[in-house]
Amino acid sequence: MHDILIALAGGAIGAILAGLAFVLLRLSAIPGDVARHDRRCAALNEDLERWVADDHRKLRQELAASRIFKFARRRCKWRGDNPFEVLERGERARVSEAPERRVHTDDELAQVLAATTDRWRTLFKAASYTAGRESELLGWWWEDLDLDDFDTAGADFRYQVSRDGERVRPKTEESKSRVPLSRAAVLLLRKHKADSKHTRPKDYVFCTADGAPLHQRNVLRALYRAQERARKPDGTPTFPELFEQDARGGLVVNTKGRYVLNDVPRKHLNLPHFHSLRHGAAMDCDDAEEARDLLRHKNTNVTNQVYRPHFSERRREALRAKLNARQGDASTVPG
Repeated sequence: MHDILIALAGGAIGAILAGLAFVLLRLSAIPGDVARHDRRCAALNEDLERWVADDHRKLRQELAASRIFKFARRRCKWRGDNPFEVLERGERARVSEAPERRVHTDDELAQVLAATTDRWRTLFKAASYTAGRESELLGWWWEDLDLDDFDTAGADFRYQVSRDGERVRPKTEESKSRVPLSRAAVLLLRKHKADSKHTRPKDYVFCTADGAPLHQRNVLRALYRAQERARKPDGTPTFPELFEQDARGGLVVNTKGRYVLNDVPRKHLNLPHFHSLRHGAAMDCDDAEEARDLLRHKNTNVTNQVYRPHFSERRREALRAKLNARQGDASTVPG
């Protein structure tokens, strides 16, 4: 039963919810002492309520934790309350309130791509072209790609690679769909296939030297290394926040003339990550409906919540351009 609860937690926020699941299981196993059980339930509820109050923006964590409570109540004889069920509407997490995610600018992405090898460059470009999730791209077989004709080219997202390296079905039906491929994407993937030693229909598109699927952690390491090596045209780092700075804010250089990486954890730095390639592709769309099709969301509600500020600003600029074209400037207004 402990393994089941850990599995439920692992897909959301890992260690935090896994620890919560373990506590719930231990509580459910306390024999006889009902008063002691209720005291521990109350203390745990207070901790969870405090955690939720600290950050209203963690929607996925809230949903995952609530499901664990429900599961523990049904299957593990959990006798406490589910604090997430009593949250009022104004206390619940809102996707629309989350800070806007940082994506690579065109220059940043070009510099990151220039700082990595062909294998990783192709994967990163494929993500930016198709808005595919990391696990979905790693789950591609060649039979999932139609690269024969530019007019009908497309990619089927039917599987994904789990963190354990297993090819599994996506969690939602909406994720299992076909996305059209641009001419640039077709040419990129054709070249990748021509250079690959594993091109049978059921071979992985992105794989190791022996044909096994790439591990998600290795992909992230490759992206992080590329970000560390990326340089602007003047030779300075593309992402200076990754490097040590002196008291005046200048970048520190060691005796070999190299910039010195700092020891600040990445989670404390607002840097683009692999999923940012997906967000960047969505933000290149004309509107939320087009982004929904590319992202394969069930409907535009989620798309609008996440990308409303971006598309709202774009609509305002488009409206301003139309008004200017229609009404002219002040010098043409009579009187």
